[in-house]
Amino acid sequence: TSTPNVHQTPMYLQVLDGELTVDYGPRGKKVYKAGDAFVEAQGVPHHGIAGDKPVTFVAVYIGAEGVANETAP
Repeated sequence: TSTPNVHQTPMYLQVLDGELTVDYGPRGKKVYKAGDAFVEAQGVPHHGIAGDKPVTFVAVYIGAEGVANETAP
C-alpha cells in the first residue's frame, strides 16, 4: 500500500505483474492487472493497494523543472 499522494505532473504506469487497485476516495477505485497501462490522475488524492501477490510496475513521470512529481494531499 502506498501513502496518499497527489500527482502534480503526468505519470504513465504499466502493470507488469500482479494487480494494483488505486483508491481515489469518494471518486471510487480502479483495478489494474498485468498488461494494463494508464496515465495517473493529476490533482486527485489517491493511494495504491497491491493485490494478493506482489505487484510489479513501471512508472514514468513526465515532469517539469521546478514542479514536484507528487505531493502529500
